[in-house]
Amino acid sequence: MPIFFFEDKAASDLYIDEKVNGNKYKIAGGITDIEVSWQVTRIRQGPFANNYG
Repeated sequence: MPIFFFEDKAASDLYIDEKVNGNKYKIAGGITDIEVSWQVTRIRQGPFANNYG
């Protein structure tokens, strides 16, 4: 399950409108005409990551 963080105060009222589905998701809220950037990360869980991660 992804965890989302919105750190910019100008975008603090953004929210996830549609959860991840088909490698896409939808955000909503905020003010009009702002640019939004994001980073998707994940914690690897597997033999290599657990031993050398």
